[in-house]
Amino acid sequence: MKKRVAIVSPMVLSSASGAGRKTLLTLDVLRELGYDVTLFAIKGGITPPRDVRTIELDDYEVRYDKALSREIEKEFFFLRKYFPKIFSTIVGGHFDVVQISGGARAVPQAAAFLAAKTTRAKTVYLYNDLIPETATLMRGLSYNGLLCKLLIVFERILFKLSNVVIVVSDTMKSYLVRRHGKKFGHRIEVVYPYVNLREFARRPRAKDLIRKFGIPEGEAIIIYVGKLEPVIRGLEDLVSVFAKLVRQRRVRAYLLLVGEGSIRKKLEQMAAREKVKDRVILTGNIVHEEAVELVREANVAVISYPESIDTHIAIPTKIVEYMAAGKIIVVSKLAQTKRMLGENAMYYDTKNPCSFADALEKAVTRVDKPRRLSQKVREIAAMFDQKVIKRKIEKLYRNLG
Repeated sequence: MKKRVAIVSPMVLSSASGAGRKTLLTLDVLRELGYDVTLFAIKGGITPPRDVRTIELDDYEVRYDKALSREIEKEFFFLRKYFPKIFSTIVGGHFDVVQISGGARAVPQAAAFLAAKTTRAKTVYLYNDLIPETATLMRGLSYNGLLCKLLIVFERILFKLSNVVIVVSDTMKSYLVRRHGKKFGHRIEVVYPYVNLREFARRPRAKDLIRKFGIPEGEAIIIYVGKLEPVIRGLEDLVSVFAKLVRQRRVRAYLLLVGEGSIRKKLEQMAAREKVKDRVILTGNIVHEEAVELVREANVAVISYPESIDTHIAIPTKIVEYMAAGKIIVVSKLAQTKRMLGENAMYYDTKNPCSFADALEKAVTRVDKPRRLSQKVREIAAMFDQKVIKRKIEKLYRNLG
C-alpha cells in the first residue's frame, strides 16, 4: 500500500521563494518514491503535477500587518475558514506523514499538528525563518519583549510535536539547539536551499533582455534579486549607497532590483530624490528564466541584509544562485554567509556606509581579485546542487519509516 503524505504549505508555490522551491522539490522526491501526496497551497503560482491532490486555500492572505490587533483578528478569521478544512482532510485521509511549513500563520500549523497527533501520523516541520525574531523585527519590537517570549514558547511546542525539524543552515541549527537544549538536536536536520547548476552555466550574452530594461551594452550591472520589503532586506541602504557611488565616486554602473514588494514606490522615490533614477532599474516580477538571465549578465550581486539574529542564520536562495553563476558577491558580515564563503566574497560593515560603498566600488572596478572569487564561489555552489539536496530529502523520508 502506498504511503500517504500531506504537505501543508500555505504559500503561492513559486521557484522564486526558498520555501516554495523546497516544497516543489519535496513533491518531486515523494512522487519518485511512489508516495500518495496531498498538497494544501494558496491558489496561483506553479501548478502541481496532476497526480498530486491539491486543496487550494483561496483568499488566504500572506501579508502581515504591523498592528498586532489586526493580526489577531485575521487569525480568528482563518480559524473559522481554514482550520476545519485542514483538520478534517488530514484526519479523514489517514496520512502516514504530515509536512508543515512554518511561519505561515498559526492556524494552518495548529490544524495540521493537531490532526497529525490525532491520527498518530509522523510530522516533518519545515522551518525556514525564526518566527520569534522575524515577527518582532517586522514590527520594530524588542527581542526581549513579551511577544518574542510568547513566540519562543510557541516554537518550542512545535518542535516537541515534530518528529523532524528541517532548517536551512548549520548556524540556524546551532542557534536553536542553544535556545531549546541539546535534547532537540537529534530532531533537527539541515537541508540547504538548492540550485540547478546547469541553469546558471555560461551562455551567450542576453543583449536583448538587457536592452529591454534600458541598460546600455558594456555598462557594469549590480543586481539584487528578491522581495522588496522594508528594513529587513536593507534595500533603502543599498539605494542610498549606490547613489553615493555614482554621484560622488563617479562609478559608472546600473543597479538592477529584480522583484516586487511593498516598498517599490519608496525605492523609486529615493532614486529620484538622489538623482539616480535613470540608473536604478526596478523590473517588478519577471519570469524565473529572465531572472536567471539577468543574474548571469550582472557583474556584481548584492545581499544588503542588515545584521540581525535572523539574517545571521539565513542562506537566502538568491545567494546560492549568485554563487552558481560565479558572481562577485557583496554582502554584510553575516555568520552563515561567512561560514559558507570564507574569504571568497566582498564583505562590508553595516554600521559604516562608506564600507558598503568601498566594497561595491572594488567589486565593480577591480578585476584581479574578483575574477579569482568568481571561480571559487562556483566550486562552493556544488554542495547546493539540486541533485545533492534531492538525495538528502529522500534519505530523510526513508528514515521516517
